[in-house]
Amino acid sequence: MIRVDKDACTGCGTCAAVCRQAAIALVDGVATVDEARCDGCECCLEACPQAAISTTAEALPVWSAPQPVAVISRPLAVARSQPLLARFVTGLAPVALDLAVGLADRWLSRRSATPSVSMPTGVTAMRTGRRMRRRRGWQL
Repeated sequence: MIRVDKDACTGCGTCAAVCRQAAIALVDGVATVDEARCDGCECCLEACPQAAISTTAEALPVWSAPQPVAVISRPLAVARSQPLLARFVTGLAPVALDLAVGLADRWLSRRSATPSVSMPTGVTAMRTGRRMRRRRGWQL
């Protein structure tokens, strides 16, 4: 905040000339500062030959912690159906686990039952298709 000492001001107008925001005007031969226009650049402090302009510390507002706000919310349809969904998923988990174990067991039993036959040398890629594997009894 810029303050002008009215007793020390001679009304020379140097401060008004250097003010970028045109916040200083001469009224009755004394400089006055328009606080709404002043941006606090302090150019006028350096320009005043009488040192009649000074700054004063503004009282900063005291910070207070924000007060808690009560939040009122309505339960959504999804929130109401969540227990039902949770029961469905927990009831389905053992069934899915049994199914996965059964499929893995079948796959492993088929892998061990099939003989490991190596391809004869000289067989081209055309003879390794699905039809040829079925004819030879290979199962993958």
